[in-house]
Amino acid sequence: MADKDDCTSLMATLKATELVGAVSMLYAMLLHQDSMSTADNQTNRPMTILQPDVVSVIIATLQLFSRVCELNLEFFQVTYFYTNAYPKISL
Repeated sequence: MADKDDCTSLMATLKATELVGAVSMLYAMLLHQDSMSTADNQTNRPMTILQPDVVSVIIATLQLFSRVCELNLEFFQVTYFYTNAYPKISL
């Protein structure tokens, strides 16, 4: 979808808000969940159990990312992967 086709300014809004802060929100939620982790009795490794409402938010956010990718994959890649706020990922 080209910018000229974006009569709702959705893509411009997503870009200006860094995907409406969804990445930061997920990071904060999962970081908070990790701080509440408990140890697995058998392996003594940290174990995190995500609450259903947290899982629902994660799924909805991933669905948002998927829809943005369907609209404009290059936009998503540039907005998410190539900002200075997040580490660059090499595949």
